[in-house]
Amino acid sequence: MNARPTYTPADLEPHATGNFSRGSVIRAKREAGWSSRPVVIPPPVFDAPALVSTVAVAAIRRSFLQAKTSHEAWRTYRRAGRLDPRQGPRADRGAQDIFKTRTGKSTTRVKVAVLIDASGSMGQADATVDHPTSPATRYRVARREAAAVFGATIAKALGAIPTVDLDVFQHAAGGGRMYLKWRWAKGTPVSVFNGAAFGHIGGGGNADGHALYAIAERMIKSLKRGERGVIMVVSDGLPSVYGHGGNSEAGQALIDAVAHARKHNITVIGVAIDGSDQTVYYGEGTVKHNGSWTALGSTLAKQIGGALATR
Repeated sequence: MNARPTYTPADLEPHATGNFSRGSVIRAKREAGWSSRPVVIPPPVFDAPALVSTVAVAAIRRSFLQAKTSHEAWRTYRRAGRLDPRQGPRADRGAQDIFKTRTGKSTTRVKVAVLIDASGSMGQADATVDHPTSPATRYRVARREAAAVFGATIAKALGAIPTVDLDVFQHAAGGGRMYLKWRWAKGTPVSVFNGAAFGHIGGGGNADGHALYAIAERMIKSLKRGERGVIMVVSDGLPSVYGHGGNSEAGQALIDAVAHARKHNITVIGVAIDGSDQTVYYGEGTVKHNGSWTALGSTLAKQIGGALATR
């Protein structure tokens, strides 16, 4: 595994579309971990904003706000450090983890980019979302539709926070080039994600590595002192496009792009929208979505909050 990217910005326009059949790709998961709740008849019209979980929105928003509530970040429940006044009642009962330690300055501004895979495999209908009128049930949708709901969730959670700059992109590759479509920025109606669920942007290949590298380079150039960058890649984890090669090189391109972004202190989170195991690409930065938006929001909040609270 290469420790740094093996390609340059010029490589962001691949020379081949790769193997789109991906029959040789080992895909761990599928039915394991899916909810046992009944699948019901879907609403007559897909509406991404209406499918956003308010609990997930609250969890994600809270993670950002808590990480930036003060000029210093602290870890609590320590056995040594500065006495935490809030632990007084526990100290009276003999608790010893009543101290807090400083971990460094918290981030003042955050740049967030969401990259949504728009390749052909995202059309497979093996993802689920909560039914808008029957919260106790879910119904099956295409991965691209679930990804659109995720984008709408992030837009609702972070779009109104003044210290967060949020951009949402879709990407795909084909015909010898990569396509990046800017779907959402501050002020854009959340309803745009309905188009993101069905709109064709060109090409049917997965260029996760190229898209991540391009957005990371863009973010590196724009980050200022005191700012932090976060990139979320929402995908089924089946990269297929890399320069002159096929699947194996496409996967390595994604691994290299993740390493490149993290080397520049950008937090990279891989959101497996179909519940697949993508740790080979993102390591501990993988967040699986098995159909529960509440669980996804909570897990994502922990990932983001932890990244922003430390430097």
